[in-house]
Amino acid sequence: MMDMYARVHSVESFGCDDGWGIRYIVFLANCGMRCSYCANIDVACGRFTKLMKPQDVINEMNKSREFYIQNKGGLTLSGGECLLHMDWCIETAKLAKENGYTVAIDTCGDCPSKDLSKLPTLLQYVDLVLMDFKAFDSRRHIMLTGKNNNGIINVMNLITESGVETWIRHVVINGTNTDKGGDEDFINICRYIARNLTTVTQLDLLPFHNMAQSKWEEMKLEYKHSDDSVPTEEQMIHRLEVAKELFTLYGRNIVVTRWQIVV
Repeated sequence: MMDMYARVHSVESFGCDDGWGIRYIVFLANCGMRCSYCANIDVACGRFTKLMKPQDVINEMNKSREFYIQNKGGLTLSGGECLLHMDWCIETAKLAKENGYTVAIDTCGDCPSKDLSKLPTLLQYVDLVLMDFKAFDSRRHIMLTGKNNNGIINVMNLITESGVETWIRHVVINGTNTDKGGDEDFINICRYIARNLTTVTQLDLLPFHNMAQSKWEEMKLEYKHSDDSVPTEEQMIHRLEVAKELFTLYGRNIVVTRWQIVV
């Protein structure tokens, strides 16, 4: 097979938040969406530091194999949007599994239509999906990201059909998705998860943070948020309680976590 290269913005050698155990996280450059609150806008806009082959990733992981192999640790393919690099991700995930590592993908589900048929192949080598669920209403999704979510919902359903365990992530942004419409949309998100996404075992509520402002300014892009966009304690607790109540109502044993901002 001809060597494949992917544009990699950066790697995190000992990540702890993007799957089980200790993770080797590859941040792949580019994303098809432009979320107004993106914390990695430089990655989303295609900035990269190096080209990597699938075997390059495995070679680096094997240097610290004894750390990754414990507690279901392994490889997480992130971004940007990892699904924009479908063939590369398939080959890298396959190699990781052959070397005894677990594989996670961190995705917003924005898979190009030309590669959608390859997604089941990728999922054969994936143990865990970390999936953003930004908005249920398509118009609200466009407001947040610049794109509708029709294809993303389809990807969520394909992941469910594959049987791969999934953790859903949802960012809470004061003044953007905490209004009445945002609360209603979040209820619909939880209902959709409970009714349709049967492989979801965890929902992570992430509070918006304002630490990416300098990245936006460096990229000469308009930044629409401020410290006022950080959700209040009450808003985070409210979302937590709403999710738990709805999952209990639908008989789903889904863990709901609330992340804290670490500065």
